[in-house]
Amino acid sequence: MILYQYPPTPTISLTTGPIAFTLDGVSTDVTQDTVTPANNTALPSQLFIYKDGIQYPISIDTGTPANTVGVPVILTGAAGPINITAGDLNVQLTDQGASYDATRIGDGTNLLGINASNEAKVVAAATDTALGLLAKLTDTQPVSIATMPTTPVTGTFFQATQPVSGPLTDAELRASDVPVSIASIPLGTGAATEAKQDTGNTSLADIDTNTANIPNVIATEGGAQPSHGVVVMGHTGAGISRHILIDATGRIVTSVTASVLPTGASTLAEQQTQTTAIGSITETAPATDTASSGLNGRLQRIAQRLTSLIALFPTSLGTKTAANSLAVTLSSDQAAIPNAIISGTITNAQITVGTTAVRATVAGTAPNAARKRLSIKPSKNNTGAIYYGSSSVTTANGLEIIGPDRLDFTFDASDYYLRSDTAAQVVEIVEVI
Repeated sequence: MILYQYPPTPTISLTTGPIAFTLDGVSTDVTQDTVTPANNTALPSQLFIYKDGIQYPISIDTGTPANTVGVPVILTGAAGPINITAGDLNVQLTDQGASYDATRIGDGTNLLGINASNEAKVVAAATDTALGLLAKLTDTQPVSIATMPTTPVTGTFFQATQPVSGPLTDAELRASDVPVSIASIPLGTGAATEAKQDTGNTSLADIDTNTANIPNVIATEGGAQPSHGVVVMGHTGAGISRHILIDATGRIVTSVTASVLPTGASTLAEQQTQTTAIGSITETAPATDTASSGLNGRLQRIAQRLTSLIALFPTSLGTKTAANSLAVTLSSDQAAIPNAIISGTITNAQITVGTTAVRATVAGTAPNAARKRLSIKPSKNNTGAIYYGSSSVTTANGLEIIGPDRLDFTFDASDYYLRSDTAAQVVEIVEVI
């Protein structure tokens, strides 16, 4: 006896896949590429820091240093010395609040001192020397301009409280600024004084008096020289001076031949070029319309051509004989144009039109090339519409006509077709051949 278990025990097969992790929300397999290291994808093992409740990975970007995220170091409560060796260390101190920072200033050996009043300490010996020089200055000491420094005297001065005897030495004067009273400075040799200025004013007034009455007189050629006035003269360039000529009306006499023309002024050569281009008034017209010629010759050619053209027109309007009319030639493919009433053979029929296209002719065959007239009229008893057009006419693309509509074609041998939207419709056709 064979026993079977029902249902049978299922067999489960497990296949181990690659290790994966989630990268930017996407499942990413861990891979190792020994040939191309750039293709490696390892399990994330970066260090992270918390900043304002958000995790940031620690990374170094040598291509763009600004993208580097380092490990922040915060020193709190450090009691001992901290030595940091770095190429660029930025330190920010706090000078606010109850526990503000303090930094000592020095050169590595000496430190800047501060007294109890928060004042910087200075070297007393140097101060005493400067004050000793200032103490020698009094408002009664004469100062020689010859010993003054050439640099302008500026700055704030102190009045000595104790008078001192003896003038300042040159070294003392150049060591500090010295106030000088301009009223006590002796003038140098040749300096301008009020007396000198008065003498100059008197001379200017004399010149003004002597020139005020000079009349506006210009001597004329050949006339007597005025006893006083202005004679306008020029130089010939050969050591000879000549005065400007004035005619009897007071106008300056100018020699045109000697005048200097302005830039771009027309000269005889330019005028002759223009004369050649215009041509003489008796210039002969060119032999052809394109032959070279002056303007006058070209105008004569145009006048001749206009005269020839006018001669081709009739002398008056109205009906003329063939010899006196303007010649008109028809094109080679112009259709025959009747010049009188032309009779022909009339044929007519009522043809049946259904839902397929039929020719619009009495015989149902191709039209006669000499057809003079074609008339098409749907029967008034039709129940459907008639459409006409080419051999591919349909009820959708044809031109619709219904009785009592009628189509007339004169001197038209085109091959028209008819079609209806309803079977067994009647169309009346008349042809004149």
